[in-house]
Amino acid sequence: MLAVATVIMNRVASPAYPNNLRAVIYQSGQFAPTWNGSLNRVLSKGASFNCLFCCQAALGGARHSAV
Repeated sequence: MLAVATVIMNRVASPAYPNNLRAVIYQSGQFAPTWNGSLNRVLSKGASFNCLFCCQAALGGARHSAV
């Protein structure tokens, strides 16, 4: 999860990609869960503790070192 969050945060920071989370996440053809419906299914149930923890960490500056 942190690796994916790192990719997203790196793209937000890059001038080559949109400069906000939603635009990066929903950019056409980038992340399969946005176009196959799985992201919406997860969000409708509520994100898991691990997902929320990871997102908070990434928003706070945590990054996966291998990405």
